[in-house]
Amino acid sequence: MNTNPDCSIQLTDGRTLGFSRFGEASAIPVLMFHGTPGSRCFAFPSNTLLDDARLQVILLERPGYGLSDVRDGRTILSWVDDVAQLADALGLATFHLLGLSGGGPYALACAHQMSDRVLSVNLAASTAPLYLSRLRKDMALSNKLAYYVARFVPLAIRLNFLFNRYSLFHKPVLYLEKLFTQLSEWDEALLQEPDKQALFLQHMREAYRQGIDGAVSDIQLLMKPWGFDLAEIKTPIRLWQGELDTMVPPVMGRYLSERLPNCKSEFIADAGHLLFMDDRHMNAILSTICQ
Repeated sequence: MNTNPDCSIQLTDGRTLGFSRFGEASAIPVLMFHGTPGSRCFAFPSNTLLDDARLQVILLERPGYGLSDVRDGRTILSWVDDVAQLADALGLATFHLLGLSGGGPYALACAHQMSDRVLSVNLAASTAPLYLSRLRKDMALSNKLAYYVARFVPLAIRLNFLFNRYSLFHKPVLYLEKLFTQLSEWDEALLQEPDKQALFLQHMREAYRQGIDGAVSDIQLLMKPWGFDLAEIKTPIRLWQGELDTMVPPVMGRYLSERLPNCKSEFIADAGHLLFMDDRHMNAILSTICQ
């Protein structure tokens, strides 16, 4: 499998857009959007998976993350133009989308605005509209507080992300201890595996490479109306949701499933949030895209 971990292009407004690329350039393209926070640093369950599935995966970094420059005044819909420019630069007329957690709304925005180019949207533990308080009721308490302060006390959320960034680089054990208070036992067990933990910490450190602006703006945007109507999306959608998820609780998956007109959903009884870091589930998701 070909791997290009540190790719970038210059957008028309002069900003840099960072991404990584896995698989053969001639294979079926899947544009993958990381969570909140997240980065282009990722690994797949096996080196042969993308070859077997006849897929290539291109993992884009949103503004302020990793190699991607900050974009002042960005919105969820403004991401669509960045994606279109990258697809054009890579010669991709059509493509599939894979949105992970906080990347889900951005994938749906692209389907809404680029229905002629997006072949399918695949959502793994996707965030639903967080400004609807009823959808946050089953979250871990610390997550509820984080989204509340993001909306009403912006300084506090910046301080929270500054703490996360400091602990990631200087006290990773402290960072993980804090994170484990937000995750299900299933997710914690996954991140206790040494290889998975090392990958996760690398992924998150790269998310904060430039600072905290990417994460702060993501959280603030997810707490506002997204700017488009879910019911207008006609693109085929496949949704995976862990029933044990405390970061994006199942009520969010059900909300999306009920409102997206062409959505097939799979609710997984024995899984939590990090479906995309579990070999079995990531294999299933990628294999489905290839069908």
